[in-house]
Amino acid sequence: MPREAGSRTFNELFLKAVERGLGKLGESPKMAILYHLEQRYSIKKDELYDKLEELSRALKEMFGFGALVIEEFIARELYALLGLSFHEKKNYRLADYIRELKEQGRC
Repeated sequence: MPREAGSRTFNELFLKAVERGLGKLGESPKMAILYHLEQRYSIKKDELYDKLEELSRALKEMFGFGALVIEEFIARELYALLGLSFHEKKNYRLADYIRELKEQGRC
């Protein structure tokens, strides 16, 4: 069984991965990003998984090419929460990693 999966839904694990991934930038930047996602882009924390494409667009608008790094942080954390090894793939976005997990029946 995945390390922290237990009875949590995938959405809950994804939210935790987002918080941990953004947390790599620091607590204040994480809170600022989450605030701007909600206020400027109308993406609430509990909607992040359902709005993956909007999340990617918002991060890209905020950080340009740096959004790829942030999305990778989130993907790494998600894989860790699922107890899986992460393998970086060139030009993959967060949605690509999640699509792969779905194809593998991991979420």
